[in-house]
Amino acid sequence: MVELSNLVVCIVALGIVGFLIYAVLIFKTYTDSRKNAVSRERKLPDGSFTDL
Repeated sequence: MVELSNLVVCIVALGIVGFLIYAVLIFKTYTDSRKNAVSRERKLPDGSFTDL
Protein backbone atom coordinates (compact mmCIF):
# COMPACT_ATOMS: atom_id res chain seq x y z
CA MET A 1 0.00 0.00 0.00
CA VAL A 2 2.91 2.34 0.67
CA GLU A 3 4.05 2.16 -2.95
CA LEU A 4 0.52 2.85 -4.17
CA SER A 5 0.10 5.88 -1.93
CA ASN A 6 3.48 7.23 -3.03
CA LEU A 7 2.42 6.81 -6.66
CA VAL A 8 -0.84 8.65 -6.00
CA VAL A 9 1.04 11.48 -4.26
CA CYS A 10 3.44 11.76 -7.20
CA ILE A 11 0.58 11.84 -9.72
CA VAL A 12 -1.28 14.49 -7.72
CA ALA A 13 1.89 16.58 -7.32
CA LEU A 14 2.61 16.38 -11.06
CA GLY A 15 -0.96 17.36 -11.82
CA ILE A 16 -0.76 20.38 -9.52
CA VAL A 17 2.58 21.49 -11.00
CA GLY A 18 1.25 21.07 -14.53
CA PHE A 19 -1.86 23.05 -13.69
CA LEU A 20 0.22 25.85 -12.15
CA ILE A 21 2.45 26.05 -15.24
CA TYR A 22 -0.66 26.08 -17.46
CA ALA A 23 -2.24 28.83 -15.34
CA VAL A 24 0.95 30.93 -15.46
CA LEU A 25 1.12 30.62 -19.26
CA ILE A 26 -2.54 31.63 -19.60
CA PHE A 27 -1.97 34.57 -17.23
CA LYS A 28 1.14 35.71 -19.13
CA THR A 29 -0.61 35.65 -22.50
CA TYR A 30 -3.61 37.46 -20.98
CA THR A 31 -1.47 40.21 -19.42
CA ASP A 32 0.58 40.57 -22.63
CA SER A 33 -2.56 41.05 -24.70
CA ARG A 34 -3.87 43.51 -22.11
CA LYS A 35 -0.59 45.44 -22.22
CA ASN A 36 -0.69 45.59 -26.03
CA ALA A 37 -4.29 46.81 -25.99
CA VAL A 38 -3.42 49.43 -23.38
CA SER A 39 -0.36 50.56 -25.34
CA ARG A 40 -2.56 51.10 -28.40
CA GLU A 41 -5.18 53.06 -26.45
CA ARG A 42 -3.73 54.71 -23.36
CA LYS A 43 0.02 55.12 -23.69
CA LEU A 44 1.31 57.92 -21.53
CA PRO A 45 3.87 60.44 -22.85
CA ASP A 46 6.66 58.92 -20.73
CA GLY A 47 5.96 55.48 -22.24
CA SER A 48 4.43 53.88 -19.16
CA PHE A 49 1.06 52.16 -19.21
CA THR A 50 -2.03 53.20 -17.32
CA ASP A 51 -3.62 50.31 -15.45
CA LEU A 52 -7.33 50.18 -16.23
